[in-house]
Amino acid sequence: YKFLLLIVVMTMGVGFMSFGRTYIYGRSELPANTIHITQKDRYVAFLEKEAEIYKLSSYDIKTLKTIIYRESRWNMKTQHHNKDGTIDYGLFQINEYQQKYAINHTKLYDYKTNWVDNIKLGVYIYKTQGVRRWVSMWK
Repeated sequence: YKFLLLIVVMTMGVGFMSFGRTYIYGRSELPANTIHITQKDRYVAFLEKEAEIYKLSSYDIKTLKTIIYRESRWNMKTQHHNKDGTIDYGLFQINEYQQKYAINHTKLYDYKTNWVDNIKLGVYIYKTQGVRRWVSMWK
């Protein structure tokens, strides 16, 4: 019975493979509807939805993705301790002291540990202050 069940499952899987791209994980092939979603995929999807709220262009979205890559390499746990004693947190490396107004205005106080708040606040800062907040630090 186990062998018969295996054949049925394999046959069903082959049918799914014909509908989309197949990705290879080690030795086994999985149909497109079983693709592993990474945390970065979740970040990107949420970032794009948040950018839509602010009616940002595709260029702005690419810029936001570049900011996250340059600041944290898509790692929410990234922290940078500055010489002045302040700390930058999360994907967008948001500094509590420098962004006090934005934090209080949006009421996104959990941006240090919550990636949703970090992205929301980062997009808000980008929309209201532009890219200069980050680019000046990349020299």
